[in-house]
Amino acid sequence: MSSFDEDIKRSIWEGKIPIVFTLSPDDLTSHLSPSPYTVMAPRNSYFPLITSLVKDYFSSSTLVLLDEMWLEYRGIPLKWHLPIGVLYDTIVGNNNNCNNNNNNNNNNNNNNNNNNNNNNNNNNNNNNNNNNNNNNNNNSSNIMEQPYWNIVVHFQSYPDRILLRCPNLESVRTYYKNVLKEANYIKQGDITKINNLNINQSNDLWDGLKSHDYDKFWSVNKKLIPNSNKEYKNIPIRLIINYKPPIQELIPVYDENSIELTLENLFSRIPYESFSNFLNYNSSKNNNNNINNSSPPLSPNSNNNNNNNNNNNNNVDNSIENSLNQTSIESVEPEFPNLLQYIKATNAEYKIQGIQPSLKSSAVWLYEHFGHPDNFLYIVLIDPSLNNNN
Repeated sequence: MSSFDEDIKRSIWEGKIPIVFTLSPDDLTSHLSPSPYTVMAPRNSYFPLITSLVKDYFSSSTLVLLDEMWLEYRGIPLKWHLPIGVLYDTIVGNNNNCNNNNNNNNNNNNNNNNNNNNNNNNNNNNNNNNNNNNNNNNNSSNIMEQPYWNIVVHFQSYPDRILLRCPNLESVRTYYKNVLKEANYIKQGDITKINNLNINQSNDLWDGLKSHDYDKFWSVNKKLIPNSNKEYKNIPIRLIINYKPPIQELIPVYDENSIELTLENLFSRIPYESFSNFLNYNSSKNNNNNINNSSPPLSPNSNNNNNNNNNNNNNVDNSIENSLNQTSIESVEPEFPNLLQYIKATNAEYKIQGIQPSLKSSAVWLYEHFGHPDNFLYIVLIDPSLNNNN
């Protein structure tokens, strides 16, 4: 591997997301609300591995420690078993995609209003007013971007219908090891390489992930990478759409003519039928009469409060969950042969480690450099129908 490739792998590993944790008002039992707790969270980690300090920090402000700590973003419980970066791209990425269109419209309206106001100002004040308007627009834009991921911390009413239980770090390790075995079976047809790791190597792999130590983790994880592309059975991928369970397809490294597959070829091998029910306009068609069958509640008490959002104690912003699950019943389902044609026809965005690589990128190269610690390559599809509903 070249030094350039190594630098890319390290840069991907070092990717971080600024997060602001705040305690749920329902859990507050002290007189004063604690200040938010800010963390630069690694994209390639899991929330239980980074939130022990968050738990300790807020524990002094609550006596409600009846259950496991869990996290929520705008009414959506966060699945701890997915990598943090995947969660961010799936939930916040969808929301930002919608907000960007709204912000552009708002900015255009503001600019028109500002121009009209400027025309009515005295000539002596034109320059000052223009400068002020530009500053105001810049400040508004910065506010709308919301660079921090604002997450609410809960200590009660664990939503175990939605989230896996996570009583301790050993549960995280067990889950991680099982997913790692699954990925390696897809990759090589067996789990021999994992079974061949000695105790020290297994511990270094886990400790490297837990402490976010690139050198320690990759000193072991590199042993799980095939020595050549021809040793691959398939590329372990997971497609995430609208916070639904991941879609997995068996994707080989080479096509029938022994030509290495690109990301474009990979997308063309994912049939439309495998993901169409997860799309916004289809989920309403299939679940219009009983939407809760396919979607988690906004909070543990939402089943009792569906018709009375104003009385919801959590007082959360339901915009994302609503946009993920509701759409106009007048929508007409288009037909596409595969994911590639769907992306091209709808201009849908996709994210891998927070960016959108070229469709001409080698699929196996992306896997080896952009893959996640559980040895899967997560691809997040940004549902374009959310833009049409906002």
